[in-house]
Amino acid sequence: MAAKSDFEIICDQIDELAEAEEDLASNPDQLSMFMSDWNNIIFWFQDIRERFSQTEEATILQKFAAVKPIAEKLKLTWYE
Repeated sequence: MAAKSDFEIICDQIDELAEAEEDLASNPDQLSMFMSDWNNIIFWFQDIRERFSQTEEATILQKFAAVKPIAEKLKLTWYE
């Protein structure tokens, strides 16, 4: 199996937030573990943003916008 690209990894992590909202809201331990991964993804995206094509970057930013209400509710670090 081929390794996932940076784009796929970041998109998967954003999608995971949307899918796991209820579990994360009700389980502080799970939220704490997710928060660490989420922070890594946010900072990683900021560091490598220029490597993405315009289409990939736009897709990632759309995904971030879609989960912003969830991230705010869970008090996660936010991408600016």
